[in-house]
Amino acid sequence: SIRLFSDPAYLAGFATPICIVQAGDDRVVCNTAQERFARHVRSCELHRIDGARHELLQERDELRDRFW
Repeated sequence: SIRLFSDPAYLAGFATPICIVQAGDDRVVCNTAQERFARHVRSCELHRIDGARHELLQERDELRDRFW
């Protein structure tokens, strides 16, 4: 599945709208991989919350409010 999701031709076929809200200081998930995915999926929007860590909804109010 990793190989499939790394194939730009496969990703270009996605039509379902996708919204990724990225934690800027995530140490669990690879932000570079998320950004690569979003670049190749035309129906994807990526929003980065700088200073946030992995659990966006458990962040301090200032960062959680940016998520919502």
